[in-house]
Amino acid sequence: PSVLRHMTNMGNALQSLGRKQEARELREGVLSAQKSVLGKKHPDTLLSMNNLANTLESLGESREAYKLHSQCLQLRKKVLGEDHITVFNSMLNLGLSSGSLDKVDEQVELTQGAYDGMCKILGPDHPKTKVCAANLEVAILQRQSQRAAVMGWPPISF
Repeated sequence: PSVLRHMTNMGNALQSLGRKQEARELREGVLSAQKSVLGKKHPDTLLSMNNLANTLESLGESREAYKLHSQCLQLRKKVLGEDHITVFNSMLNLGLSSGSLDKVDEQVELTQGAYDGMCKILGPDHPKTKVCAANLEVAILQRQSQRAAVMGWPPISF
């Protein structure tokens, strides 16, 4: 497990350096190994699943990222319960993936749920809660913009 943690850290470093494809390959290997060694429901495995989904999103593979974020959220809910901070992080990530696929209603719903949960656990002034609030504002604006386009109204600029 400590080797896998070091590999996870290396994936984080590669991602930060913009070496996304290398990060993806490493993260895929780490996730596979963790599933074998720790099991698919272990918190470290779920973190690796989340990290891989984020990397896929950064590579423009939004559909694959969405699927993985969705699986991660469902597993985290089962393993950690509905009111765990990493569940709310997963809700936010799935919301962001939803937005990438123009599923703006789902994006708003998930991001609102993440924000409400973070407010409950961390409080409204926590930095993570504030980041989530900013993402919620963007999601709401995107939904309004999409609805305006459907109605033939001028686009909303943000």
